[in-house]
Amino acid sequence: MDSGSALSPDFARLVWFAIALAGVFIAVAFYRRRSSMDTAQTPAPALGKIVYHDAPTVRVTDSQHFDRLRKSLRLSAGQHADVVHAHPIIGPRFRVTLNGVVMHDAIEAAHISVVFNGNQVSCGPLAKEISYNEFYVPRAARDESRSAVFYYNESGNALEFMRIKVISIDPSTNAAELEVMQMRGNWPGSER
Repeated sequence: MDSGSALSPDFARLVWFAIALAGVFIAVAFYRRRSSMDTAQTPAPALGKIVYHDAPTVRVTDSQHFDRLRKSLRLSAGQHADVVHAHPIIGPRFRVTLNGVVMHDAIEAAHISVVFNGNQVSCGPLAKEISYNEFYVPRAARDESRSAVFYYNESGNALEFMRIKVISIDPSTNAAELEVMQMRGNWPGSER
């Protein structure tokens, strides 16, 4: 009887271990079965649709197209630069002219004029609009949008954005370095 009573605690532990191990196997089987059913029930995306997954890149369809142009311009007073080539009949489409370097609110600023497809452009609160598309623009601060000239238009399935900021100003030579960025994009219409 002594040997039987000595084996019963070990036997009880062995039974409980077997029950726990069987529970783990059952839980894993249910998990695997449920995850395979979820993937089988997910419908395949229709052709031409955008598929979004949690990934660092986004797949786009062929009809989505975004053009991005970034140029650095170094201009002296009185010089201009055509960011987009001028049309021979219509004239400039996107031109930036440096009229000079001035003092505005006790800081140096570039006095620039902008021609942008006949559209009126805007400026941030640190820049000052002198007249139609003519601005005093200080050197870009940490918050670039406050000291930049910009244009934004969203129309239907198209988006257009433009920003001009002053990188550096040299009052001794009456010159300034500007960074111009333009972006245009189209995307397919949304089905509702």
